[in-house]
Amino acid sequence: MYDNIMDKKLIVWFKDVDKNDIGLVGGKGANLGEMTKSASRFLKDLL
Repeated sequence: MYDNIMDKKLIVWFKDVDKNDIGLVGGKGANLGEMTKSASRFLKDLL
């Protein structure tokens, strides 16, 4: 996928991750991304 190590992202924010990114961030990271997005939508509705 990456030809050069410099092409690979070393940090991925939870807000940018979802269940389709398991190969990149693992299962726990993908779940945290999904929860972050859900919490953001919930808090947006409260404000």
